[in-house]
Amino acid sequence: MRYLFFDIEASDGNYGICEFGFVVTDSNFKPLVKKIYLINPKKPFNTVGRPGRPDVNLFYSKEDYLKAPLFCDLYDNIKFAMEQKDIMIFGHSVGNDINYLRKACDRYRLPYMKFDAYDVQKMFSYFAKERTKFASLGSVVNELVPKEEYENLIEHRSVDDAYLTMLSLKAMCQELGFGVNDMIEACPGCKIISKELIDRVKEKEKDRRENPHLYSKNGKRCSEAQVLWGDFYRSHLPLLEKEESIGKIVGISMKLKDSVETITTVINAIKDKGYVAYDRIT
Repeated sequence: MRYLFFDIEASDGNYGICEFGFVVTDSNFKPLVKKIYLINPKKPFNTVGRPGRPDVNLFYSKEDYLKAPLFCDLYDNIKFAMEQKDIMIFGHSVGNDINYLRKACDRYRLPYMKFDAYDVQKMFSYFAKERTKFASLGSVVNELVPKEEYENLIEHRSVDDAYLTMLSLKAMCQELGFGVNDMIEACPGCKIISKELIDRVKEKEKDRRENPHLYSKNGKRCSEAQVLWGDFYRSHLPLLEKEESIGKIVGISMKLKDSVETITTVINAIKDKGYVAYDRIT
């Protein structure tokens, strides 16, 4: 059995894939193939200065990416690599990379790639001394891998990040005395089936289009009870500045927003007592 570790870079952190890199090893983590595809993203380059997101400094110049082939021109090569039958696929936060591939396939009207992958980030969440759900690849490598093994590798160069992912899994297996299959078995939830993930994402997108009122600004789906409360307290916003509302403004605990029955009782009580509803979330 061979292992394939892959990583994707995007010019805009979303649709614009600009690199696809992968490393293939044997079952002892000996590298057999290292490959990087530069891709013209046909999207703006926006990887630094983004509010609430870390900066990503791409290794290659903008000119290098713009003269590279489009994703659709490299699709067959990438699909062949990912759909080989005698290979196990790994990535760091691999669900994100599967979603990048989904968006690229949608953009160019290409069939989705179908493969199973294992998330090394998820494995690390079980392995780490302090449970951390979304550890960056850099922090994982710093904790697990001797510096001399990666000091010549470049972060955010996709083939190097793929190699770092391999080193991370190798280090965990060696420390625990596990084989790769043992590691997978010890980490429930690390297996991601690309078709199932894509189906879930598309179903959520459809639901959001059909029920936009059920979603918050950050994209999380609200319960029916949360929607009832949101409609109610927003109807009171004009009252907050009125002098007669002083001493009557009330907020409620999140726990009271868990069920329609509970929130309906709360809303009726606020109405009966002439209070003014308030919530920090607007």
